[in-house]
Amino acid sequence: MHRTSRERPALVCTYGQVKLASLILLDMLVKRYHIYYSGDFDPEGLAIADKLKNRYGKNLTLWRYGIGGDYNKSMSKEKINNSRIKAQEFEEQRIDWHR
Repeated sequence: MHRTSRERPALVCTYGQVKLASLILLDMLVKRYHIYYSGDFDPEGLAIADKLKNRYGKNLTLWRYGIGGDYNKSMSKEKINNSRIKAQEFEEQRIDWHR
């Protein structure tokens, strides 16, 4: 995403898991605009990015998800426990991400 003094892109913050209201808003926006998505480099954030990319395809760009600088800068020493992985699997079953 480039910077320009003439364009002022809107910012939408969904805060955590994407809820139905956010999906409805993004469904409307993607009809006229290209979406740039940035999220966390943890299992939940990567799952959200994957689902949104599958939903919106070429109309969505994963922003700040480069392996080199972005990923390496976000590395944590925190171990991901099984309960977080299981919770993510449950969340995936709960929401129909495809239109």
